[in-house]
Amino acid sequence: MPETLFDQELLDKNPHLVVIKSISKSFGVPGLRLGVLATTNGTIMKRISKEMSIWNINSFAEYFMQIWGKYRSYQGSLTLIKEARIQFEKELESVENLTVFPSRANYILCEVHAPVSSHDLAVRLLVEEGLLIKDLSKKKGIAPRQCIRPAGRSIEEASGAIMIFLVGYEHAFSKTLLHSSKDNPNTSPATPRVW
Repeated sequence: MPETLFDQELLDKNPHLVVIKSISKSFGVPGLRLGVLATTNGTIMKRISKEMSIWNINSFAEYFMQIWGKYRSYQGSLTLIKEARIQFEKELESVENLTVFPSRANYILCEVHAPVSSHDLAVRLLVEEGLLIKDLSKKKGIAPRQCIRPAGRSIEEASGAIMIFLVGYEHAFSKTLLHSSKDNPNTSPATPRVW
């Protein structure tokens, strides 16, 4: 169950306190019709119990309560994904010519700035570094902006991917600038960083 602000000590100290919690709202399962009432007041409990029907829980709610215990690792997974995303975001923010948009998921929206396009970057990272990222340059609502969406499932995976990404990103930029310097002798190629 999600953590709650009340505990037995709080209920013991406040015998007139009645806490009602909708499990369906807490877990985002609309229509479940399942809730919890907590109090140490015996009189109130007797009155409420008297008004309840014999079958006070439906089969969907009962099934949910049976399977919920099997998914306790879910909350731990969410925490790990959040930690990986935060680290991934920080490392991406250090990349020049890249704007990182805050995210709450395990993927991050980034805008690539000239001279390389998001499509060219995605292709180069896949071909040269074996790293697959989503090119969003043609996505409705994003086009014509040059955006990509890298993702990582764990801190280790995100850190490994970011190193490959940085090398590939720098390589893509240096190649693009090298090309443009051949066309325009006044442009000097970027010096790739060693990671």
